[in-house]
Amino acid sequence: MAVLVVRLSKAVWTAALASVKRADRLMASPFRSELSRSLHFGAEQLGSIRNRGWEMQATIGRGPFALAGMLSFVDSRVPSLAEAHAGDLREDDRMLGVPARSVSVPASWVTRTWSVSATTSRASDWIDYDYIALASPVAASADGLRSSWLRYPGNTHIDLTATRELARGCPCTWPSATCS
Repeated sequence: MAVLVVRLSKAVWTAALASVKRADRLMASPFRSELSRSLHFGAEQLGSIRNRGWEMQATIGRGPFALAGMLSFVDSRVPSLAEAHAGDLREDDRMLGVPARSVSVPASWVTRTWSVSATTSRASDWIDYDYIALASPVAASADGLRSSWLRYPGNTHIDLTATRELARGCPCTWPSATCS
C-alpha cells in the first residue's frame, strides 16, 4: 500500500493506493432447499477476494466549521474459488455488493451548546442479487442465480443531525433525517 499525505495550513489531503488479496472468505449465498424448494441463505467457503483501488480524502476546518471529502475507486474480484464452492460466482467475477465508486462529503458546525452536521454520500456501480427475481423458480440453479444478478447504478443518501445541550451534560439530539 502506498500513502501520500499533504498538509497545507489547516487542510489535510490523503491518498492511498492499495492492492489486497484475502483467501478463505465466507460469503452468504442463496440456495434452494431440495426438500422444501424454498430459497435460503447460508455461509459457504468462497475462495479468495482481491481488492485493488484508490482512496482519497481531504479535510479543512475554520473556527466551528469543518468540511471533509472522501472518494474511493475499488475493483473487487474473485481470482480463485474454493473447490467446494457450488454458488453462482465464477473466477474473475466482480464481488457482489461492492460498489466500484463511492464519495462522501460531511460538513459540521460545532459550538459550545449547538452542533449541526450534514453528510451527502453516494455509492455507485455494483452488482448484487435482484431479490424479487430470486423468488422465482428460475433461480433454482447456479445459472439461475446468475440470471437474477442486477447492476445497480447508484444510491445517494443525505443525513442531517442537530444537537443542542439543554443543560450541562444533558444534550438533546434531533435524529438524523435521511433522504435517499
